[in-house]
Amino acid sequence: MKRFALFGGTFDPFTPAHKAIIEALAHERDLNGKTFYDEIWIMPTIVSYYRTGKIPWLSDKEKLDVINAMLDTLKDCFDTGMPEINIWDEDLKLNALCKTPESRKEFVDSRRFIHTLYDFKAAMCHEDDEVHVVIGADSFANFNTWYMWKDILSQAKLEVVIGRGLSVAHIDIPHHFIAIDPIYEDMSGSKMRNEYIELGVDEYIRRAKSGTLTDKLLCHTPIFDVVKGMPVPESNGLKPIKVIAPDWVSIMVEKERKLLVEKQFRYGANDFIEEFPCGMVEEGEDPRDAVVRELEEETGIRLLDKKEVVKLGQTNPNPAFMTNMMHYYFINLDYAKYEQVDQKLDEHEEIKLQWKDKDKFMFDLADDAHACGKTQVTAIALSMVKLYENSFNYPSCGS
Repeated sequence: MKRFALFGGTFDPFTPAHKAIIEALAHERDLNGKTFYDEIWIMPTIVSYYRTGKIPWLSDKEKLDVINAMLDTLKDCFDTGMPEINIWDEDLKLNALCKTPESRKEFVDSRRFIHTLYDFKAAMCHEDDEVHVVIGADSFANFNTWYMWKDILSQAKLEVVIGRGLSVAHIDIPHHFIAIDPIYEDMSGSKMRNEYIELGVDEYIRRAKSGTLTDKLLCHTPIFDVVKGMPVPESNGLKPIKVIAPDWVSIMVEKERKLLVEKQFRYGANDFIEEFPCGMVEEGEDPRDAVVRELEEETGIRLLDKKEVVKLGQTNPNPAFMTNMMHYYFINLDYAKYEQVDQKLDEHEEIKLQWKDKDKFMFDLADDAHACGKTQVTAIALSMVKLYENSFNYPSCGS
């Protein structure tokens, strides 16, 4: 027997409150401490004609893009053995078959949640499987006005979402409560839609991917955003300041036991700095692809096969307030296939390239840092050296 949780709605748009419900469902446990649900299905529907005056904000494709973006932010939160989370978009597919407003209205007029439930059970469930329909407390309060509500109860159980500490007036309908944090209670679709109506759908999707939808923007720059986040219960409701920055890559390049080192002026240090080639990961770009692109732009080394790029590890520059990651990679040009082309530097970049003896440079780097630095030693370079030592059993430069 499988247990399914069905969470339906227009999701115009899918909000952090909806995501919190998915998290709560995923962490539900049975009496034996095992995951309660086997599968969780999100069911986006079209905006009903009966909701007069409401014009859909998202297209069907955008609706799915937002849901997928929000689900991507959950991946790192779940342990193995958690339930599968999927999207049942059959209603949207049926809507796409309606070619005129009249045919679409006819489709909406003839379809209710009970039909979606029937279709799902016919396609996905066996006879002994158990289906739970997830609804909000407001919907539960008037559930007995739903179309064929008794038939819904004969096909599924009700899972009613409430905020912590809140209650719902007694209703003589079988149900189970599941709680989410009350900070999500005012994040309705209409409120989020109103907040982003001027910023636009693309910005909503971008912030959904970065997990910053509910953050208040304080400062926008070409490199990063500074935001004030939601209250953090673990910090007595503190609204943290966060720097939303892109991920970066740093690249150690070796050839004939020499390392490729760049020297350029860095504004934060107000000095010329020696460092490994590095650069920003563009939105939607795989870090390994960023390595190939940045290496060609800054050094003129065009790799012919990105499989030669070895991942050493990654770090968070400062988890106190920064959200991004630094990814570290290694390339040995004694074995990698490449060709030399011209640098493609930005307008204000001036990068001098040097090949330095590997052992001496790595030792001097650690020695300068230990001696409080005769030169500016970057934490990125030191992290790279340590990761390299661990990956290739290289003798520690600090010994």
